[in-house]
Amino acid sequence: MANPLSLPMAVSGTATYVLLSGSDSTLGAWYAGYVDLRALLALAVGSWFGIRLASLWIGRIPDRIHAGVYLLLLTVVLVVMVVMH
Repeated sequence: MANPLSLPMAVSGTATYVLLSGSDSTLGAWYAGYVDLRALLALAVGSWFGIRLASLWIGRIPDRIHAGVYLLLLTVVLVVMVVMH
């Protein structure tokens, strides 16, 4: 049930990052601070479709499987962040 909250949290975090990063215009016209607005739009639209699709399965997936898959997803993200850093 927390997944539908991901998009508003991401949007508010991004807005805060834009406001705090200032107006560095050296990156180009499609940037607000350090945020690529084209990537933001693609991620927001993709997240919205994902939320709509996932909301159909909320009551159908057992909690144990949901928790395991979510933990696996977080682990993959952590590994990618460590390797890419």
